[in-house]
Amino acid sequence: MYPSRHVFFGAIFCLVILLIFPDISFFYLSLIFFSSFLIDFDHFLAGAYKKKTLNFFAIYKFYTKKDFLGSEKHLHIFHTVEFLFLILFLGLFFPFFLFIFIGMLFHSFLDVISMAYHNRLNEREFFFTNYLIRVFSK
Repeated sequence: MYPSRHVFFGAIFCLVILLIFPDISFFYLSLIFFSSFLIDFDHFLAGAYKKKTLNFFAIYKFYTKKDFLGSEKHLHIFHTVEFLFLILFLGLFFPFFLFIFIGMLFHSFLDVISMAYHNRLNEREFFFTNYLIRVFSK
């Protein structure tokens, strides 16, 4: 899913949260909103590593090329189950991480729906441990 769609749906999600919990602070609502699309920064990191460049447009072009799609399982570290559990665990000690977790979870939910709809669930590695096993077993 494109970042612009995540921004749009993140804003709608925050409006729904605001309607349900009108006393939620602007800070916590902002954490949910920004984490609902900034989680995609890992796409930039992975693309920069793969393409050996920090050029945003070159990385964007890499992700939109047809030879990228379906080529292999891609690791986006912030999207892994282990990373989400880490943020949730931090939320037990630092409450603002719970709001970051909510935004990230909403983002991941949208991603899974989009990938399932486009029959592309096999293109992302959802577990960091599976990625490590695959890399080190070669």
